Amino acid sequence: ENGIGTIPNEKYRLLWALSLPPWYGLVIFNYFQSLGAVFPIEVVYHPIRLIEIPPHVTHPIERMAWRFWGAMTSSHEKARRHTGDTNVEWFLELIDDYRIDGVVFHQAMTCRTIHTGQLNQINVLKKYTDKPVLLLEGDIVDPRNYNEGATRTKIDAFIDVLESYKRKKEG
Repeated sequence: ENGIGTIPNEKYRLLWALSLPPWYGLVIFNYFQSLGAVFPIEVVYHPIRLIEIPPHVTHPIERMAWRFWGAMTSSHEKARRHTGDTNVEWFLELIDDYRIDGVVFHQAMTCRTIHTGQLNQINVLKKYTDKPVLLLEGDIVDPRNYNEGATRTKIDAFIDVLESYKRKKEG
């Protein structure tokens, strides 16, 4: 807002999109940072969205049920009317709220349940925003599925695309 970034050379604000990171290879975040990219928000461990709970609901378990039910039904209803995907709806909100320049997905080979639908989410996201998207392949625990050189090459190309978008936007 007032031009002060989280790192001295902040150039790009990225969304880490519903993807578990490669725990053994968290140095990729340092690499992003060295290129001027920061992740002001991630959505894997983000708390559930707040919703209004009726005042008559006072029991803690009931309040928790209302919170989960309300968050899920409101996001599904919004998605039904717009993109058809609750996660993409959330990504679009975060892109606006955090002034995101690009979106990064990490496809972990040994955690396919959380990554099911990523390719569809990427395709739907591209219909509703012109933000560049990067899909990294690897794993969350098995370093044999990780190639640091290939990952850095993809990140470099993604940063080039972000820079191109930024120049185009500035005219």
